[in-house]
Amino acid sequence: TIVYLRPGSRTPEVAPFSGQYPDGDLAFTPDGKHALFVSSRPVDGVARTDTDVWMVDLAGTRWSAPRHVGELSSPADEWFPTFASDGTLYFGSCRDGGQGGCDIYRSRLRDDGHFDPPVNVGAPVNTPGNEIEPLIAPDGRYLVVSASGRPDSLGSYDLYLYRPEGAGWGAPHHLAEPLNSRGWDFGARLSPDGRWLFFTSNRGFGSEPLPAPLTFDQLQRRLHAPGNGLRDIYVVDARVLDGVR
Repeated sequence: TIVYLRPGSRTPEVAPFSGQYPDGDLAFTPDGKHALFVSSRPVDGVARTDTDVWMVDLAGTRWSAPRHVGELSSPADEWFPTFASDGTLYFGSCRDGGQGGCDIYRSRLRDDGHFDPPVNVGAPVNTPGNEIEPLIAPDGRYLVVSASGRPDSLGSYDLYLYRPEGAGWGAPHHLAEPLNSRGWDFGARLSPDGRWLFFTSNRGFGSEPLPAPLTFDQLQRRLHAPGNGLRDIYVVDARVLDGVR
């Protein structure tokens, strides 16, 4: 479910186009007039078990009804759309015909409101493993991808940084601890001013042995606190990416 905060409010609200079906991964177009998200809601009345891409328009404070973006969707899952400032869209998809289980694709939003056919970004970003949930820097100077099944991985999914090279992307840079962990590390996003890098991780309780056994009360407190291994949001100064070599 997609929730948001109105300016000046501390009470989250469910977005008017969400709340009934599994929705997530909201991303605004560079002009702020449209937003994409993924959902397993029915398409033309037909139930879906995979996540497809949907779009809503924003006029003032009013959202339009969601419309299915067929040119980006497939019979498999789509994930985590993200835009560069020039309108280039990157997203993850587990569709057939890729390099591995799930790959990163790119497309462009045209002036007519439709998208160009998605293109697999290829190696070295995509591998026989899984690549999901990309973050493209607004100026295109780097791409951050969550990937699994790599020899240098610390956990199930780790964050990798790519820089442009020629017409594609250069070799992957595995982000060192503490950005990556033994848990899942994924869902990288930048703050609107580019100062902060946010990401999700299920690190914490349950991913590593404890120094001593817990009592039941201690267990309850840890299960209801941040770092409980059930996915938290973390933030770091985005300049850390500039120093990755």
